[in-house]
Amino acid sequence: MCRQVWRRLDIALGGELDNAALQGLWVNAVFPEPGGNALVVEVIVDDPTRLRDVMRALDSARGYLRSEVAHAIHRKRAPHLRFIALPLAALEAEEDDDA
Repeated sequence: MCRQVWRRLDIALGGELDNAALQGLWVNAVFPEPGGNALVVEVIVDDPTRLRDVMRALDSARGYLRSEVAHAIHRKRAPHLRFIALPLAALEAEEDDDA
């Protein structure tokens, strides 16, 4: 299910939403929240100065995105979505640590 959610959100954030704050994002990971009925969606932001604006825009789009997830996973009840926005530099640093 996480892979289906990842694909659908990546498409939606990749250009379906007409919100400048959400441009240049991509979904890095989707995983279940421990002990909850929510999915954590980790998005990468190209410019770290935009993190606050991105989180506000994601909060505003949460209903639409949850609806899109429900259609993608063919369930009446979609999981709640909790977003985490990380700057691209954090992902690059993580990759350097793995190397």
